[in-house]
Amino acid sequence: MTTLFQALEQGYSVAATIHADTPEEVFGLFEPPPANISSMLLHHLQVIVNVRMWHRDTRDYEALCRVSRVTLVTPEPSGVMLVEWDPVSDTFIQSDSHLVRAALREH
Repeated sequence: MTTLFQALEQGYSVAATIHADTPEEVFGLFEPPPANISSMLLHHLQVIVNVRMWHRDTRDYEALCRVSRVTLVTPEPSGVMLVEWDPVSDTFIQSDSHLVRAALREH
């Protein structure tokens, strides 16, 4: 785990699979022992994409359900939702809050 964040800190691009439903759950996996990743290093994640998998009629389905930007706009790293899938209308809803605009300007 530490090697991953060292690579990110040095500017390398890394993609990884982490089993969590929200950006907050991702942060919760990295901060406590045994990972002990400093919250100041978590902003190197930059983007978290949540993919949801479900089962229906003997088939497995996967769908992109949320894209969040990891930002330091707040004192601690946090996930700012950029787009989120609405399963009822089967469309993506784009967030247009001041936090999104600040997060996109950050880098």
